[in-house]
Amino acid sequence: MAVTIVYKADSVGPVCRKFKLVDPSIRVTHEDDLEEETLRAVTPRQLPAPPDPIIQLWEDTQAVTTTLNRAFTQGTYAARQYNTDALINVLQRLQNAQRIPAPIAPPPIAPERNILVRWGSRWEGNADLSINSADSVDAARDKRTSRTLMGALAPATWLRADDVQLPCIVRPRHHHAGTQFHVCHANADLRTAIRRCGFGWYASPIIQKQREFRVFVLHGRVIRVSEKLPPTGGGIAWNLGAGGGSRTLKRATWPMEAIRVAVAATKAVGLDWAATDVAVDTTGKAVVFEVNTAPGLNNMKTIGKIATALTWTTTHPLPTATTAWGGWKDVIHPALLADV
Repeated sequence: MAVTIVYKADSVGPVCRKFKLVDPSIRVTHEDDLEEETLRAVTPRQLPAPPDPIIQLWEDTQAVTTTLNRAFTQGTYAARQYNTDALINVLQRLQNAQRIPAPIAPPPIAPERNILVRWGSRWEGNADLSINSADSVDAARDKRTSRTLMGALAPATWLRADDVQLPCIVRPRHHHAGTQFHVCHANADLRTAIRRCGFGWYASPIIQKQREFRVFVLHGRVIRVSEKLPPTGGGIAWNLGAGGGSRTLKRATWPMEAIRVAVAATKAVGLDWAATDVAVDTTGKAVVFEVNTAPGLNNMKTIGKIATALTWTTTHPLPTATTAWGGWKDVIHPALLADV
């Protein structure tokens, strides 16, 4: 029970269960099945120090001395000579051993950390290490809130009707899979969209996208990058559900500016893990549309890479923050360096 993925929406259950296909050690469960459980590891086990060679040699000296005394009272001359030589030898070894430092107990053997991965879940349980707090998952699910937290990393976001500039897109604060787009070209469209989206709506300008990516981020490092492809005939939403496609990018072609803003946005929302959607407009500017804590996944290789990074974290310290953006080696998750 080193890695436990906890999900909330039944629709993502099949996605989460795919992790067990690539790594049977990963536990996958609905949050309702955990109740008040705490995923904690046992106390680190302390091994004893190795035996002190001086103590062992002193015990050997006592044994040889006893044998020598017996040889002098009961043994032959040859036995006395043999045991005298043995005593001289062990005393020399004892003298030399005094220069050897005393052995030190090895550091405790810590068990694997139990890791809780909140896959769109706000379960309040604890573990040795939680990936995504309940509050950060809540913020990510509320797209209006997450846009506010991302600030300039996201497109301009309007929260009041008087501030909206047409044309625009209006969406409710909770949405998924590229649905619930309301494209507005006139004030009448805007009023209708606001009414349909209800309390918590937000609006953004229509971005003239040149490219769009999904960047998989864990602890500030990148696991994989895929590029979204527009549906036949074009369209605003390039998601699979809207008829778009996708392809996994080779590391040498990773878009570093899109990755930089994806990592920054994930951190701004307070997340450790996210599938972050980034667009690059016709001017070359990269902006983050949203951060997803329970992404839909079909590519088993991507699932395998995520599983590798999660299980690696059970026995390794968290990776350091990225300080360079020159190429993929600067940003890739260290768990994946072995397969370079």
